Amino acid sequence: MRADNKPVILGDKINVHSMRPYAEAGDNDGDAGEPEPGRDVTFTGMTLTKKQFEELVGDGAFNSFFNQPKSGPLEPAFSSFKKLKLDGKYRNCFAKFMLGQTNTKEIEVNGATFKNLSITFPKVCNERACGELQGTVQAIFPRSTATLEMEGYAGKEVRMSMRLGDADEEDDEASAQQDLVKAAADKAEADAVASASRKPAGDSARVN
Repeated sequence: MRADNKPVILGDKINVHSMRPYAEAGDNDGDAGEPEPGRDVTFTGMTLTKKQFEELVGDGAFNSFFNQPKSGPLEPAFSSFKKLKLDGKYRNCFAKFMLGQTNTKEIEVNGATFKNLSITFPKVCNERACGELQGTVQAIFPRSTATLEMEGYAGKEVRMSMRLGDADEEDDEASAQQDLVKAAADKAEADAVASASRKPAGDSARVN
């Protein structure tokens, strides 16, 4: 998935810790690099389009998670799915942070890891804004004044671009996201059947 120049809110705290510069060891269990100061930067509020939502959750997920009335805005299909957690991590990613409205300072990071991703659902949405992504960018940031100034933007709005790399899921979670989509679709069908059974005779069931 890719996103360009999206407004996000940075987390209240940027954590600094030691990490190796490479996501994986080299050939024949080679060196992944000496530990260097790395940062964990959390973000919230990245608006997702229908295409981006399905790239993250799976093909057909949009129709499973949203009702599409003939008139009026889209609505989340289930009140229980206010927040959808995405399994696994994405490695070898690209992130770009743009600080400030004027005299914008940019921070570009290659080889980042995106983790703890989740999507929240607004009460009213459309195909251009059907969810909001949040998560953590873990990476070794460039040694620059912009990186140092990023601390001052904690808890504030900045703009962000991203390119997700390789999905890195646990073996027992490899198909969890598709299973969740299927479960959502099954629940939608069950709810429609239950709703139809409660209607007086002569009424027809309508499945959104």
